[in-house]
Amino acid sequence: MSIINLLANDVWSEADILSHGRTVIASVVSEARQNELRTIMLGHIAGMRVATDDELVEISTVQAATEAQVVANAAARADMALLQSVLSYESAESRLALPPVLEPLTIEVTDEQGVVTQVANPAIEQDASERLVAEGVIASADAATLALYALRHPIEIPAEVLL
Repeated sequence: MSIINLLANDVWSEADILSHGRTVIASVVSEARQNELRTIMLGHIAGMRVATDDELVEISTVQAATEAQVVANAAARADMALLQSVLSYESAESRLALPPVLEPLTIEVTDEQGVVTQVANPAIEQDASERLVAEGVIASADAATLALYALRHPIEIPAEVLL
């Protein structure tokens, strides 16, 4: 489980995930102190100064927090991909719930010269195309998407059935 609420419709971008991660790390050691520790570590590595034991502990703390956040960010990305899949599934389901466009079969179109002609209704073709895409989304849903969909849309059992 990550920072992504799989039961909500909140979409997190990569920037949102990274920003949250930086905030988490900064809650352990401030960004200003992280910058100081980087400088201390660079000086230590270059042999220009020796980091104190306390500074090395702080550097290790930042490193551990960063490594933990890398794992948390990966989990958030995976959960966000799953949520996006479910949102697409829900959108496809909603699209298919709409009645199909079947008429009028033709519409009148007027060109620049004012000539009126009858053409096939493009809304019928557009509707058919959108339905085909929605059916594809539903047909290609994987088990994880379907499981999360079921969790987001529990089936209500009538009380009389439970008695």
